[in-house]
Amino acid sequence: MSLRKDDYKERLIDEKIARYLKLGIPEKIASLLAKYVNVSEFFDKSIEGGKSPVTVANMIVGQIFSFLSTEVKKEEFSINVTPENLRTLSNLIFENKINSANAKVILKDVLEMNSDFDTSLNKILSAS
Repeated sequence: MSLRKDDYKERLIDEKIARYLKLGIPEKIASLLAKYVNVSEFFDKSIEGGKSPVTVANMIVGQIFSFLSTEVKKEEFSINVTPENLRTLSNLIFENKINSANAKVILKDVLEMNSDFDTSLNKILSAS
């Protein structure tokens, strides 16, 4: 029975990877997103109505994963950034209102310094 459960889980992961690849996400990043249930759910919510799934994926695997240093932390994916926050950053990058360096600063402030997302974002936007 355990083998069937593992086979089912692997099939779900493979389906997610295939879906992410169709969005233009590189295979290695798609595999990392699909590996963790909470991460893939967060990613899926983050791209709803968004303009750049690749940017969202890169922010998760880049900035957020570097903050979550262990496998357990990545599986739990307990962060003070919402899917809506990440979608906002991605859309602003897509619209050339901020650049990826600005997004990294905002994510660092929110993740590491526990800053308020809107305050950090407005600080960057008002400096532009």
